[in-house]
Amino acid sequence: MRVLIPLKWSVVVLASLGMLLPGPVFGAGPFAPAGRGAEAQAPQGPPPPVRIADVTLDARGSLLGVVVNVEGVPVSGAAVTLRRGDVEVGRTVTDGLGRFAIEGLRGGTHQLATGRYATLLRIWSPGTAPPHARSLALLVVGGDVVRGQVPMGQFLTSDAFVFSVLAGALVAVPIAVHATNDEAPSSP
Repeated sequence: MRVLIPLKWSVVVLASLGMLLPGPVFGAGPFAPAGRGAEAQAPQGPPPPVRIADVTLDARGSLLGVVVNVEGVPVSGAAVTLRRGDVEVGRTVTDGLGRFAIEGLRGGTHQLATGRYATLLRIWSPGTAPPHARSLALLVVGGDVVRGQVPMGQFLTSDAFVFSVLAGALVAVPIAVHATNDEAPSSP
């Protein structure tokens, strides 16, 4: 009986951790059968759709835009590059309000990037853009976290985790104290 108590508590602790910690902590990714190579790890189904934003140039042929983070706060001092295929056609730095302008452009499909964040643009000459085209290009940076996913360090310091641990301790400690009480019962 005494041997089973530590085993029981180990199972309870592991089960609790399994419910509290996010899945990627325990998993190594999708299972790939041995000897199948990279084709076994390839994602199934169609690739996600590519989003292309329609943006119109201003009267001088300049692309105007703004760089913001995921909360919508402008990012100042960001190096912005515009590429058409493999050729860089413009480079600039955002101002204090996250705005930028790249001059001397023609219409076509371009990639707008800052650091490791990028978006595809279909740039239109003035007067040729479809009605839904915007006059400003928008580049959002810092969107690595998907809703419901949090980095481990942030998760372990979150209020929800701390309160869960405290509540678990408030329940587990009295149970453990009661279970280790070896005194004989007061009544026979």
